[in-house]
Amino acid sequence: MKIDTGMGRYGFLPAQVAEAIACYDLPNLEFTGAYTHFSSAFHDKAKTIAQLEVFKDTLAQIEKAGKTVGTRHAANSPALLNVEHVALDAVRIGSAFTGRVITHSETPLHRLGRLEAEVVDMKEVPAGYAVGYNGTFVTKRPTTIAIVPMGHYDGFGLTKEKEDHNFHSVLSALKQFLNKAHLTVTINGKAYPVIGEVGLSHTAVDVTGSSVQPGDIATCDLSPLLVNPRVPRVYTE
Repeated sequence: MKIDTGMGRYGFLPAQVAEAIACYDLPNLEFTGAYTHFSSAFHDKAKTIAQLEVFKDTLAQIEKAGKTVGTRHAANSPALLNVEHVALDAVRIGSAFTGRVITHSETPLHRLGRLEAEVVDMKEVPAGYAVGYNGTFVTKRPTTIAIVPMGHYDGFGLTKEKEDHNFHSVLSALKQFLNKAHLTVTINGKAYPVIGEVGLSHTAVDVTGSSVQPGDIATCDLSPLLVNPRVPRVYTE
């Protein structure tokens, strides 16, 4: 049973509790639980708590009518880690599994996920040379470039889009923009800057003055949620 407490998607509104109760008498349905979804768990604790109270009150009305609610769950990753007493009977975490959920206090979570690819080519370009689409980057000195076959199609350089424009989201978007402007990949234990725009399947990396050569492994920190399904996964402990 889904109760819409403020997300505006699926589920019965609290005012429709009588209709929800009637569903428990349908002969071909067996209800094993009830849930809702928080709309603003990261940045609006008060709203999250209000949604939780509406959810619990609605379930109480269902139980008062003699119906068995079953397993109750509401908490997503931000709610579980930022708001007290939201766990109920079960939780539905996603981003917390990757260690990439923003919390207001320290947690023992570890970030996981990286993208790897071999350097496939090297080239030397002079100062004043435009690199990548639209020529947005121009070298200021003779530059050694490593070509790495990872790009937007693989998930590199992408960010999760957010539609809200509250203060915290604006700060997050600004941080993502600054990070994107300073993308790096790690080769042989050293971080090197991406130059030019990230392509669909290739990226140019400034490795001037290094010993980087074709065949070296380039890695970047990347959420598994953004990686294209076509990319092979390797799981390690």
